[in-house]
Amino acid sequence: YRYFSKLPERIKNRSQKPQVLKTMIGPLDEHLEDHGLGRQELTLWVGLTSAGKSFALAHMATASLFQKRKVVYFTLEMPPEKIATRMDAALAGVETLKIRDYNTLVQRRLLTLEKQFGDNIVFERLISGRGKVSTIRDRLEALIMSKFKPEVVILDYINLMAPEESSGTRHLDLGQIYVDFI
Repeated sequence: YRYFSKLPERIKNRSQKPQVLKTMIGPLDEHLEDHGLGRQELTLWVGLTSAGKSFALAHMATASLFQKRKVVYFTLEMPPEKIATRMDAALAGVETLKIRDYNTLVQRRLLTLEKQFGDNIVFERLISGRGKVSTIRDRLEALIMSKFKPEVVILDYINLMAPEESSGTRHLDLGQIYVDFI
């Protein structure tokens, strides 16, 4: 990469409006380059146990939906129904803990949103400790073959994946999983 000779290309690229995925978290988008997550970037949500990572990922799925993106949500931790319930609550504007009390309202609001955004979120369950990057690639290919081309891929969560080939050391295996995922 020749720094000075690539200057005209960099200037041209910067003048074009980049395609980003807004997190729809105002203070976060404000601090991100181009005010959102860039295409083909790997973004990690890191936190302690029960800190809300899965809620954040469900939020990103709904934020993607509002931006008319097709999403595939791979889960290794909890059943898709549980994630869907969290999204139901968020989209309907009710507290997750009180969702059972508002089934009629939730259904009405979600049917309206389905008409507006279509069925653009797919959940895929992977088996903890067995799901591999190759499994994800195969499932993505199958979705594309079925005419569903994901624009956003969410993985909850990568530390529960199996390596393609075990090194015998979990730390090295996890490092390789991250590299393979890119």
